[in-house]
Amino acid sequence: MSDNIEFSCPHCETISAVPAAYAGKRGKCPNCKQVIEVPDPYELAPEPEDHRQAVGGPVGGDDGEKECPFCGEYIKAVAKKCKHCGEFLDRRLRQKNSRPRRRPSAPDEMQAIDWILCIFCSGIGCILGIVYMSQGQSKRGGTMLAVSLVIQVIFTVLQMMAGAANHRGY
Repeated sequence: MSDNIEFSCPHCETISAVPAAYAGKRGKCPNCKQVIEVPDPYELAPEPEDHRQAVGGPVGGDDGEKECPFCGEYIKAVAKKCKHCGEFLDRRLRQKNSRPRRRPSAPDEMQAIDWILCIFCSGIGCILGIVYMSQGQSKRGGTMLAVSLVIQVIFTVLQMMAGAANHRGY
């Protein structure tokens, strides 16, 4: 086993290697300067069973590699994150780096592009609203059609007022 511990910064994911004597101590990441703790090599993710012996490869531990429990690719035994699938092997790092997932909008809700079409291209918004309604997205289509028609009426009234003002000589 080498005398270095290789691990990734939980803040910027920079891979660092430090002497094993620093295990359990704190220091600054050379990249982001955040304070991080050097992991104890015995607390690293447990090695899964090594299946390389069945295919004639070296048995685990000899070459400092282990199998990723998520994708099955071989990675360094001290790795905290798989370089192949990107999964964190250390439970603490996995919890710290789990980001809340954005709720995907329902297909029946209007998207930003729908609003833009309704306001700036109301004719196309009307047509698209009818298409959505024919595809079973009645809420989205109905809203697009209504907004497009209201915008069309507002522009027509404004044009009529401007025409009347020009006709009167204002």
